[in-house]
Amino acid sequence: MSLRGRTAGFILVVLAAVVPAAAQEQIATGDATVFQVQTISRGIHLFRPDRATGRHTNSLVIERRDGLLVVDAQPTKEAALDLLAAIRGVSAAPVRYLVFSHPHVEASGGSDAFPPEVLRIASRGYRDAVADPAFGYQSEWRAYRGIPEPPGSQEGGPEPQRRPVATLTLMGRTRLEDPLHPVVLLPIPHTHSPGDLLVYEPRAEVVAVGDLVINDRNPYAGHARVGSWISQLNQLLTLNPKTIVPLRGGAVDTTRVRNQRDALRWLKKQVEESLGEQVPAEKIPAAILGRAETDRYFNTAAAPSNLPLLVQQLVIEVRKERREQGLE
Repeated sequence: MSLRGRTAGFILVVLAAVVPAAAQEQIATGDATVFQVQTISRGIHLFRPDRATGRHTNSLVIERRDGLLVVDAQPTKEAALDLLAAIRGVSAAPVRYLVFSHPHVEASGGSDAFPPEVLRIASRGYRDAVADPAFGYQSEWRAYRGIPEPPGSQEGGPEPQRRPVATLTLMGRTRLEDPLHPVVLLPIPHTHSPGDLLVYEPRAEVVAVGDLVINDRNPYAGHARVGSWISQLNQLLTLNPKTIVPLRGGAVDTTRVRNQRDALRWLKKQVEESLGEQVPAEKIPAAILGRAETDRYFNTAAAPSNLPLLVQQLVIEVRKERREQGLE
């Protein structure tokens, strides 16, 4: 079934009894000027960092009749306070929902800055990942900031006192009805991470995708399943959204989705051919990244580079496929 699915497949949720009708006002003490605000459609705003410091990421804010729905909480409490200050410049309505797009710190690390009565929503995969001590919660944030992993640790560096827990865990696609902006929450199979979730506003044809779609051409694949990633990009295209909001960079359209899908397809084919030619697995990343054609699909000059990790993950996946086919 496509992501659009059938109406009968949705879980219709009325949460008035779950979330207090009068959420307390959050006193924002952050710096609102950190964010530039792009109004994508009436009542739907992209809060995007004004400077690429790595301390802030994108958040989508949807003004609903029952209050604000915010997608992604920023990497830290301090960054989230900046976001809340910027939101107050757009709307005085209380935040009612906070949705985590995936279980990395950039999506949920600032959760504690939001009032405790805000309903925190995530997928079952998110719940399981953040509960796993071995899961590299900060790994993507560290990779994009060029911070090496400390010896003997998957984490390291400053971390929230606790990994934010979702107060509502979704087992399947869920629709939050609203006369202004109904929202469809779409948990998807393990793709960029074990707990990816899309937020789709069907009237405005806007979808927030976390890190399913990236702007810099070099996806982080530390917890990815690249074959599934290709499939879910295809499924995203079935929604045919007008506007796609990633976690970093500006909003994009379906052209970016197709380009990223084609890049991952090309890379997977290179790995398949290399293994078919019996190139040693440990030599495949350097061999592929050294090809001139790779620059057509990826930014091989980027530093730090996520590409070796992406190729390594594909080698693991393709070797598994070959074993299942009796080729190894």
